[in-house]
Parts: sequence; C-alpha cells; structure tokens
Amino acid sequence: MHKQMIQFLEINNLLYNRQGGYRANNSCDDITADLIDEVLTNKKSKLKNSILFVDYTSAFDLMPINRLVEKCKGYRFTSNQASLISSYLKNRSYVFSVHGHLSRKCQLSSGVPQGSVLGP
Repeated sequence: MHKQMIQFLEINNLLYNRQGGYRANNSCDDITADLIDEVLTNKKSKLKNSILFVDYTSAFDLMPINRLVEKCKGYRFTSNQASLISSYLKNRSYVFSVHGHLSRKCQLSSGVPQGSVLGP
C-alpha cells in the first residue's frame, strides 16, 4: 500500500517539489542545503533574508483522522483507497501510563500509528 501511494503521488506530481522528508532520494539535509544556498545568494545580491522556523514535532500525533482522509480524496484517491486508509487509522485505542498508573482505554480521533511503514 505504501509503495502504491508514493508512486501515485509522485507520478501525478502531487507533492511539493521541495519536500525533503519521507521521499526517496530526498532528505531534510537537501532542504537545509537549498536554504543556505538561497541565503548566501541573496546576501551576495545585497538582499535581506527572513526565515521562520516552525516546530512540527508532534504534527503526526495531532492530525485529525477525518481531515487526513479528506485530504487523500483531495489528492484524487478513489473512495475505496480513502476507505482503506480510514479503516487503517480509525478504531485505535491507547492506554496512557502516568507514574506507573494506567488509564482506561481511550479511543483516538487523531494521529497516525508510529513505527509502521505508513506512519512517519
């Protein structure tokens, strides 16, 4: 499923061309090198640079599942493909541990499973 999704997104040119993470032959290092090159080029041209850094550390934990499924439909995934993604993400539960005490089982309405090929 992962290979098919990536292939579909790549063939249809649906990903931002400068996205570095989670893509073959691309990395965050490539984006960093592009940024440094652009800053130095602007400096030589006596242009000013402004940079805004945003921390998306927990972005995958906060993504509402319904919104992610709708986004897949926006990328022209078929209804069957979107349903498959939805069934993979929904009906998951989690038990929290705080100071050795376990919570009751909680249904998750956001987030992507960590550690899987379809997760981050």
